[in-house]
Amino acid sequence: MSGRLFSLKRLAKSAMIYLIILLSCVGIFQHFVLTLPVPPKHLPANIDAVIVATGGQGRIQQGLKLLAQTDAEMMLITGVGRGINKLTLTNSLVLTEEERRLLSCCVDIDLTAMDTAGNAVATAKWAKQKQISQLLLVTANYHLPRAQLIFSRLDTELTFSFWAVMPEDLDVTKWYKSWQQLRLLGREFAKYSIARLGVV
Repeated sequence: MSGRLFSLKRLAKSAMIYLIILLSCVGIFQHFVLTLPVPPKHLPANIDAVIVATGGQGRIQQGLKLLAQTDAEMMLITGVGRGINKLTLTNSLVLTEEERRLLSCCVDIDLTAMDTAGNAVATAKWAKQKQISQLLLVTANYHLPRAQLIFSRLDTELTFSFWAVMPEDLDVTKWYKSWQQLRLLGREFAKYSIARLGVV
C-alpha cells in the first residue's frame, strides 16, 4: 500500500511539474504575441533604401508606400520565388499609378534568399553594391522580432530601422480562437526562440 501511495505521489508531483512547464510556455507565448511590434508613429529619417522581406500579405505595397514617403531612393524585395519579376508583381498586386512607377524604376528583386538568414545576406550584398548603409526593413509584425535578431547579427556597417506590417486577417488579441492564427504564431514563436539561441 505504501508503495502504491509513493507512486501516486510521484506521479502527482511529475504532473504538477509538467503543468507548471506548460503554463510557463503558454505565458511566454502570450507575451510574445501581445508585444509584437507595431508601426512607428513617425517615418524614419535619413533612409537610403527600403528592404522588403517577402512572405506575407501587404509587405510589398507597404514598402512602396514608404519608398514614396521617406528619403529612400531605392528598394530591394528579397526572397521572391523563382520566375517572379516586376511584371508579375505589377499584375498580381493592387497598386496605385505612383506605386507602379516606383516598382518599375526604383526596385530591385532578389531571387536567391530562401529564408530570413538568406534575406539578411542578400540585403548586405545588395547594400554593399549600392554603397548605402541606412536601411529600413519592412516585414510582418509577427516576423519582425526574428528578422531583427538575424539582421542585427550581420557583420557589416549597416544601420537598420524597422517597420511592422499589420496583416489584416491577424488579430493578436484573439489568436486562441483561430487554428490558422495559432499555427502561424506558434510556428513563428518557435523559429524566434531558435533564433535567440543563435542556431540560425
